Amino acid sequence: LMLAGVRVDRVTEAFVADGRAVAAGSFAIPMAQPLRAYVKSLLERVSYPDNAWTRDREGTPLRPYDLAASTMAEHMGVEVFPVTAVPAEAVAPLEAPPAPDGRVVPPAAGASAGWLVPHELNASFQVANRVLAAGGRVLWLEEPLRAAGREWAPGTVWIPAAAGGGGGITPEAAAALARETGVTFTGLESAPRGTALALRPLRCGLYHRGGGNADEGWTRYLFDTRGFPYERLDAATVRAGSLAKGFDVVVIPDDTAKRLLGREKKAGGGEAEPEEYPEEQLPDEYTQGLGEAGVKALREFVRSGGTLVTLDTASELAVERFGIPVKDAVAGLTRAEFTCPGSTVWLDVDTAHPLAYGMPRRTLAVNWESPAFEVEGTPFADRIDVVASYPREGILESGWLVGESRIAGKAALLSVGYGKGRIVMIGFRSQLRAQTAGTFKVLYNAVYLAGARRTALP
Repeated sequence: LMLAGVRVDRVTEAFVADGRAVAAGSFAIPMAQPLRAYVKSLLERVSYPDNAWTRDREGTPLRPYDLAASTMAEHMGVEVFPVTAVPAEAVAPLEAPPAPDGRVVPPAAGASAGWLVPHELNASFQVANRVLAAGGRVLWLEEPLRAAGREWAPGTVWIPAAAGGGGGITPEAAAALARETGVTFTGLESAPRGTALALRPLRCGLYHRGGGNADEGWTRYLFDTRGFPYERLDAATVRAGSLAKGFDVVVIPDDTAKRLLGREKKAGGGEAEPEEYPEEQLPDEYTQGLGEAGVKALREFVRSGGTLVTLDTASELAVERFGIPVKDAVAGLTRAEFTCPGSTVWLDVDTAHPLAYGMPRRTLAVNWESPAFEVEGTPFADRIDVVASYPREGILESGWLVGESRIAGKAALLSVGYGKGRIVMIGFRSQLRAQTAGTFKVLYNAVYLAGARRTALP
């Protein structure tokens, strides 16, 4: 907001407004400023109009040019609420955005055996990436922990100290990382007990479809700016097979199954009605798809222990070509039956599942004509974990949703056992344009779980 010229104040003294307590350290954005309309468009709940202007003569919804709701706070998982008045003496204008106060909290006595880092912070993954790249150890605790005067949820990050050659980091390195990332490291005198998931450096392949894919570009941007190592994979590399030799996880960005598979060149010659964008006139490297050979290679990769992560509509590939007992409840519906053109919707989340570590039990996500998963009756349903699902009612927060009953109670995030591996199907725009920070962790968790191994502590 401040980069765009919006005035933002910092709350210096706690106060109560309209029956709500506002804590010191919160931000207050005055609406008496030139960019008032801009602020409202980014922070207020939006109800997209559903009337004669937004439907055609037959009553079919007309999709908006872009998202039906671009409410930044909802995308980022930040609580925003209006108040009618703010005490002038309780706020002070900010000159610049304050940096997070990352620090190292030493244990009550003695040297630290290591540090706890909350999984709830996206920046905790930057910490993990740096520690792993430097040869250190990163573990996710599987049980809740009471330590340093507070409760720590499952998934809390444990980083051992450098002692006895155990692959830990030094206090100096911890302090430097805390300053750099804004994450607080809480030291413990002794290591936690129980079990944990030990992470290892990522061996991640990010699929790059010939001709380009905007969602793949944004995913690369997210990985690049957060220090996630990865390698781009094209169709030829996938079709060649042997993915398991170099990768633990393959991520396929949002795309339709038709585009992912590619299409065959037209046989024969002769004249035909010209196409607006004739793919057959493009070089092969811009039109090649996975084809049946690529699908077979991906199936073999997962069966041998790899993880395939499909983002949003790319889940069509798993539904249609992997033979799993899952269907898309909104596939084939007309726009009059179901329309959700870039809206923020509510999800109920199983936070005990490692895919949802660090997430709140109820969260907002972006649905942009996204799939809704339905697990079919099958004796193998116990191999499918529903990690997030739509509530039975009250799904829409901002935007436009036609046909709410079509997705009510349906799954939005699945972990599907497949051979020795798994398919993670993320049925919403978890990293849309690198701005939906509230759901980044779902993707981050998925890629790291692919190579994680359960271990006993300490």
